[in-house]
Order: sequence, then structure tokens, then C-alpha cells
Amino acid sequence: MKYIDLIKKYGKDKGENVMWKAAQRISDYLEEVEAAHPDVYWSIIKDTYRDMCGGHYNEEFGKWQISEMSFVDKHGTEHHAPRWTTSQYGNTYLANKGRLPGAYNMWDWAVTLEMMYTDNYCLFKEWWPGASEADLDNKFIQAAVNWLNDKDNPFGDEKVWGYFNH
Repeated sequence: MKYIDLIKKYGKDKGENVMWKAAQRISDYLEEVEAAHPDVYWSIIKDTYRDMCGGHYNEEFGKWQISEMSFVDKHGTEHHAPRWTTSQYGNTYLANKGRLPGAYNMWDWAVTLEMMYTDNYCLFKEWWPGASEADLDNKFIQAAVNWLNDKDNPFGDEKVWGYFNH
């Protein structure tokens, strides 16, 4: 028997307390899955979050996704995100919000901006070798706006979530 079949057959009309108890039991078992198979655990957690909240980042998932980003420069030095602070994400998001599709929130923006930085820093330094860090930051911002506005993707207005979590 599948778990969902058990819930459908015996959980229906049992009340919220019974369903919360079942959810707690699964959560407890998932702790064991996390220890043994963290990738499986995080897939379950992210898929459940998406089912409940849609394919957009919140602070917790945004910070986690950003913490996974890094790049190696031409000198072999490894750099890790975040490049910007939460306040800077908020300021640049508000400054560019009118140029973004309406569904994207500040944490979608933060993940996209950090992705542009970690994926393109070496290339941008090559293209604009004399550019200041502030000039490069503006180019990353422009690239992030452009990327989120590119509509020919399989994830629609959940592009950044889908890109990392498909």
C-alpha cells in the first residue's frame, strides 16, 4: 500500500489533529532520510514547499540556494556567494522591480543576482578588464533583469526556482 492510499482511505474525515499527527510522523522519519540521503530529503522538502507556496523563493530557501554558489577566478581562488547583503538585495530589487515580471519577489531576485555574479564574474572581468567592482555590479544587475525577462523557458514565471529545482 502507498502512503497516499493509506491517508485517502483512513485519514479522510478524521480531523485536523489526526492529519497533523501523521505529518509529524513523516517529518520524524524524514530526519532519518536527511542523515542518510540529504539530496533526497531536500528534494522532498523543496517539492513540498513548492506545492504549498508556488515556485518562488522565500528567505530561508533563498539564503540556502545562494550559499551553494561559488566560482574560481583565473588565479585559482575560490569565491563564495553571497556577494551582496540582504539590504542590498532589497534596494536593488526595489530599484528594478518595475522592470521585472510581476511574480518575482526579492528572494527570487537575490538568487538570480548571485547566480549572475558566480556564473559570469570571470567572463565580465575578461570583457571589461578595467571596470570597477561597482560597474561590474551594475552589469550583473542588468544581466539579472534580462535573464528574468527571458520568457522562452520551460518554467514560466517560476524561472529561477525551476532552474535550480527541476
